[in-house]
Amino acid sequence: MQPLVITVILLAVAVLLFKRGAPSRAFAREHIEPLEAKIPPIKRELTRLRNKKSALDFELSLFDRDFRAETAAQHERKRLGHLKIKALQAKINSAYADLNTAKTELDNWYSWANGSIIGNGGKKLKKSAFFSQSTDERDSLKSERDNASARIDTLKAEKNDVYKIEIEGSKQRLKTIAANRSKLKSFRSSGRTVSMIQNEILLIQESIDSAQNDLEKLEMSIRRKWRDFKTTSD
Repeated sequence: MQPLVITVILLAVAVLLFKRGAPSRAFAREHIEPLEAKIPPIKRELTRLRNKKSALDFELSLFDRDFRAETAAQHERKRLGHLKIKALQAKINSAYADLNTAKTELDNWYSWANGSIIGNGGKKLKKSAFFSQSTDERDSLKSERDNASARIDTLKAEKNDVYKIEIEGSKQRLKTIAANRSKLKSFRSSGRTVSMIQNEILLIQESIDSAQNDLEKLEMSIRRKWRDFKTTSD
């Protein structure tokens, strides 16, 4: 089949499909689109109302908090964090001592193995020996050195985590607690009360429920209109 013939056929099919879809488009313009246009404003209003309710919920929660106890808890957490860091630093120092000992003993092993006057003069050594140098002894010292180095890295990482989570984390929480405490003082000084906020939350929730109901009715109406249109079209 020639390309021109194929193009003509495809165009004819497209025109036919377009004509068949004309009633649907006309119905949508007249009955569906006006309803759909009402949905975005309702969704925007729902978002505004929910944000307002979240702010009120947070404001209400401030009245139930024991800021003194929260502050004391964070100071205690920070104190314990410093104790952990101190203990970890002692372990790090011990690991460094083990590392330096292993390095020194390994250096001594090589000095003895390569010594010409006192030592083995670079001779090939046995794998294991009770009364002389051996490669097992060297490998054991290398293992002690590497284990000490790995232990230092692990302890330093743990110390860093403790500092970030328990020290810096507590400092940040203390700042947040202080800020929230100031907000509560500001609310109280402006005359805000628990009952006042609770009433506002109830009114906001009623508005949210009403808007949600309107949205659901619109969506249901759109589905019903499409269903009825398809039924009559068939």
